Order: sequence, then structure tokens, then C-alpha cells
Amino acid sequence: MKTKQIVIKPPLETSIAGLAFAMATMIGIGPLSAAGPLVYEPFNYGPGKLQLVSSWSKVTGGDFVVQATGLDYGTLPISGAHIKSDTATSGDRGYTLNSAAATIGGAGLLADGQTLWMSAVIQAVTAANASIVVRLGTDYVNGVYAITGGTGDSVGFNIQNGDDLQTRYHVAGTAGGNTNITANLPSTSTTLLVVEMIWNADNTQADTIKYYLPGTNLNLGSPVLTINAAIFNQAAFDTFSVSGSNASVLLDEIRFGASYDAVIGQGGGGNTPPTISDIADQSIPSGGNTGTLAVTVGDAETAPGSLTVTGSSSNTTLVPNENIVFGGSAANRTITVTPVSGLVGSAIITVTVNDGTTTANDTFLLTVTDNYLSWATANNVTGGANGDSNNNGVPNLVEYALVDGGGRGVFSGNTITFTKRGAPYSSDVSYIIQTSETLANDWATAVTHAAGNPSPTISYTFTPGSPVRKLARLKIFAP
Repeated sequence: MKTKQIVIKPPLETSIAGLAFAMATMIGIGPLSAAGPLVYEPFNYGPGKLQLVSSWSKVTGGDFVVQATGLDYGTLPISGAHIKSDTATSGDRGYTLNSAAATIGGAGLLADGQTLWMSAVIQAVTAANASIVVRLGTDYVNGVYAITGGTGDSVGFNIQNGDDLQTRYHVAGTAGGNTNITANLPSTSTTLLVVEMIWNADNTQADTIKYYLPGTNLNLGSPVLTINAAIFNQAAFDTFSVSGSNASVLLDEIRFGASYDAVIGQGGGGNTPPTISDIADQSIPSGGNTGTLAVTVGDAETAPGSLTVTGSSSNTTLVPNENIVFGGSAANRTITVTPVSGLVGSAIITVTVNDGTTTANDTFLLTVTDNYLSWATANNVTGGANGDSNNNGVPNLVEYALVDGGGRGVFSGNTITFTKRGAPYSSDVSYIIQTSETLANDWATAVTHAAGNPSPTISYTFTPGSPVRKLARLKIFAP
């Protein structure tokens, strides 16, 4: 049994009739593939003032200026242009949609217990008081986030003083503290910011907002900053706004989706999954192990030594997960699987390689076959092969190897026959009949059945009268 699988965490797929967010431009809808964002904004509508699609309602403010080229960041797939905040575009801008339920909210990503991912490419061109604020929240009215009958919430980020990238959020209309995600954004290169919004399933507990700064290889890494200070009314979020002032800050590739890979891969681009070699199915006797099996791993963006390899068992009674042990380094890894001694059966072993964003799996079937050890375990036989667990004068190995357990055989005419215990047992032992005339050192092998011989019996026929006396004995050998 062999299977191989590559896993990319997919976004929730849905039918999108409109857009769930608004800003001072048209936001395009990304293809709803297994790796694409639900909503992305490539700013691909040409230089000049931006326009809105008809399903959006402009609330306040003017429009940003579009620059004709997109902002590059590592291997992130880009398209179109980017927007620029400058002295001519100061002030708040808020846009909302006529129907939020048809898009990201409709896909369930604003519900308690769900996670929404957002990404943006940023460049701080100058540090002279330039700022830009990007927020997702409730209705935006006269520069304030609000909902009917009360004040509102928002989550986002802020570039302050030109090069300080900070958190930005509101709860019930009150701004949370702006905490630096990183200071001194580079002015000659871009930065990728990723925000993971984890809405707590218990709406009496604070939601979790994580901020990441992936490298140009798009490995997500650990969060730079985590906030657990607020309970957001995210179900009411229907507005996406951008505010800007003073000197130049550039913004591009704003994306939303159900996973990190969704927001970094427009239509399946971005980080590619790792690779793992095929591991053949294995069959071993009870009490043994697979030995060291070779596994080769790789990844287009991640050094092999940074890949994580783990294993799991479909039958943890036979093979506990902790009995799957890995070794090796870099691209050349090893795996050794040790079933519980004395047990038999089968388990599907899944080996997973993870680059921090996506995974690839290989599975193989491990079969553990019966032998003396599994028979002894099943029948509570103690004392080893030469012991006599039931005190009947017959060694345990003979009890195991012969169906009558006595080892004397059955005479019929001039033939003595011994009956093997048979499947699933005794296939691991060898049988030899030897003969002697003197009971001294003249024992000679007459019949041999090697382990695995399919015959259910082993026999020897005496020749009457020559010699006058001949003795026969059966010897049984464990592997």
C-alpha cells in the first residue's frame, strides 16, 4: 500500500458575488484555487487617480496616487502597480461595501473560532513624518470606526514617522497602544507584513493577533509580535480603509485568505511544497524493527537542514508515535520504526516534511508477522524457548512448533509423522529429522524442512530389518 500526498493549507472556497472590504481603490477578487487568496489587491488599474467599483460606497476622503509598477518581494508573485501616500493625499479614506456577507464574512472567516490572514508589501521611502494606516473594521464614518448604536472595532497596522511599523487596533472606539513590530523599515527595499487574526471560539476570551515578517524566501517563521489584549466584534467588520499623510510610503499586494499560503500565493504562486522520497512497504517479524530506512527531503526555498520531519502511526497500539525515530541531517534523513514487542498486525506510517508553511507526506505499510515471540505473548508463555511454561515436560519451543505439543510424533506402519502447528505460527522455525543406530555420534540428517516450508507435516520412513535397530529424533531450530 503506497500513497504520496502534498498538502497546501487551502482557503475556504465560496461563491463570491461582491467584495468584503473597501479601500481607496478597486480590490480584485483572486481565483478561488486551493492556494489563492479570497481577496487580493494588485493595484493593476494604471497610474492616476483610483476608481471604485459600483458595489462600493465611498464614505470619506480622496484617492491615493497609483505608481505604475508593482512592489517586488522575494518570490512573492506580484502584478499591477502600487499606491503612494504623500503630501497630496493626506487624510482619512474609508470605503464600505453594500453587502459584506457575500465575501470573506460569508466564507466564515469572521466567525468565532476561525482565522483570517492578511498580507501587505510595504516600503518606507522617506522617514520625514510619513505615515500610512491600514485597518479592517466596522463602518467607517467621519474618520471613526462605528457601528449602529455604539462605537466600533478595527484591526490593522501603522507606519509611523516614516519607518516604524506598528500595531494598530480599536476596541469600542478606543485605540489600543501602538507597539513596534519593527523599527527602521528599509527605504530602499520592501517589507512583507503578514497578520494572523485568530478569533477566539469563546467570545469572552481575548482574540489573538499575530504579526509576522517573513523573509524573502517566504518562510513564515515565528511571529514577531503577538497581541491578546482585546475581544473584537469582528463579525461586524465590513470596511477596509487606508489613511495616509506627508512623505512617501508605498503599499502593494494587500491580500486576505484562510491561510498563510493563501495570502502569499496569488492563484497558487509563492512558496512551493517540500519534497520527500518514496519509502517502500515493510514486513518484519514480531519483536523486530525496520532497521534504518533512508529518506531524502528537499525544498525549493528552504535549506534541507531547516526542514522538519515527523512521523505518525495509524495503529498506535502496535506502533506508538514515539517509536518512530528519525536521524540523519540536511537532505539525507533516516527513519527507524519499532513496533511493540510481541504484537502483530499492520500500521500505515505517515512521514511528513514541513517547511514552516506547507507539507508533503509519504506513507508506507508496515506489516508485523507472527513468530514464536507473538505466540508466547498471546498465550502468556514464560521462560523462553527452552523453558517449560506449563510444566508438562515439553519445552516451550516444541509446544509452539508442533500441533500436539508432545514432540513424539505418530507412527503409521513404518512411518513416523510430526504435524506442524501451521499458520500463522511456526513459519519461522526449521525442522530436521535425524537418525542413529548407536545413540552415539552417528546422528545423520535424514529430512530437512527449512523455515517457511509449506508442508503441514514432516515424516521419516524406516526400512525394516536393516539395520536391526534405528532411532529417529526431531530437532527444531528457532531463527
